Amino acid sequence: MKIGILVDSLKVGGVEKIAINQVKYLREIGEDAYLLVLRKENNPAEKENVFELTDGEIPIEVLDDRFPKFLKFSFKFPTFAFFSFHHISYALLLPFFIKRKEYDYIVSHGSYTSFSAFTIRLVNGIYYSIFFWDPVYYILNRVYGAEISSLLLKFLSFLGTIVDRYLVRSADYVLVGSEEHNKYFRKIYPDIKIKLILPGIKLGTPTSNKKDYILALTAWKAGKHPEYMIELAKQLVGVNFKIAGKWLDAKLREDFENLVATASMIERFDILGYVPEHALQPLYTEATVLLTTNLEKGFGIPVLEAAACGTTFISPEGSGVCCLFENGVDGFFTKERDTKEIVEKLQLLITNRDLAVKMGLSAFNKVKNGYTWQAHARKLVEAVSVFVSYEKSTT
Repeated sequence: MKIGILVDSLKVGGVEKIAINQVKYLREIGEDAYLLVLRKENNPAEKENVFELTDGEIPIEVLDDRFPKFLKFSFKFPTFAFFSFHHISYALLLPFFIKRKEYDYIVSHGSYTSFSAFTIRLVNGIYYSIFFWDPVYYILNRVYGAEISSLLLKFLSFLGTIVDRYLVRSADYVLVGSEEHNKYFRKIYPDIKIKLILPGIKLGTPTSNKKDYILALTAWKAGKHPEYMIELAKQLVGVNFKIAGKWLDAKLREDFENLVATASMIERFDILGYVPEHALQPLYTEATVLLTTNLEKGFGIPVLEAAACGTTFISPEGSGVCCLFENGVDGFFTKERDTKEIVEKLQLLITNRDLAVKMGLSAFNKVKNGYTWQAHARKLVEAVSVFVSYEKSTT
């Protein structure tokens, strides 16, 4: 079965990691899988990061390489961090640059990217399912709710709900990594078919020799609020932080570095930026605790990655990944930005290293057998092959 795993661009984040591993392990179990990328990334470092992650093992098809140069034009819409003109223009153009039945099936990641999967199905007859990590309605209210007027937000939320409804109606399955958005999905489209397929993980080697730092790792972008780490640091005297992950907005990093300097905390904050995959597991393994302060309803890959390295965590309750773990045993779930509780739990783990190690090992034991990428790939094939078989039987 020829499967296209569709993402927006060659940037490394949680979604891209999942997509890359889907291609890698689908091919390992015998499927003809390809990473389909809507738009070429002009930053050479980004492309380098992706190929470092894939080890050159998977085929990558950049779809806008098929366009003449003048059709590749794009710009970000005002206010929005990611929603860009190409999400609309490519959806209109791509069906004319893809052959009918060129792929047996497409698995699309995310909302805006799936506009193209939707039109490719309409015009080219290539069926698709969508990994819907966060619906448009949720993103609008979560990220932009405080930045735009309530009247505009209400209007955009209405449009977002319409977009979400059309995307899930056209998809064979809405594929999810948690149950957190499912009530909303069922509300906007009661006939929806939802399939829970948890991400896989590569295991590290736990250690009791933890180093004296708190790790915060994510793709830093609008809505992630890195400045909150400074607020926590002010109440944790002498505690060091490592801030890792790609900064998708250079201005956001610059502002954060200035705030760290203003707070006289340069020696306590090690701002690492993008960490290559080969260096990521040691970073997780040696941390006393992984700290995530932003609710990730869609899932929350860093928590799973930390657990796979035997490191405990603090995460907002309601994040999708929390369903795999037990509060107070594997890690701590807190209310989002409940500073008093977060500081209390961090202090407990920092001063009681044996407890941190014990909880990290408990988290490791929860994931070491059940969450392999091979199992994830087999579940994905099992889900989509039904629709491929049906389509082939009618042609």
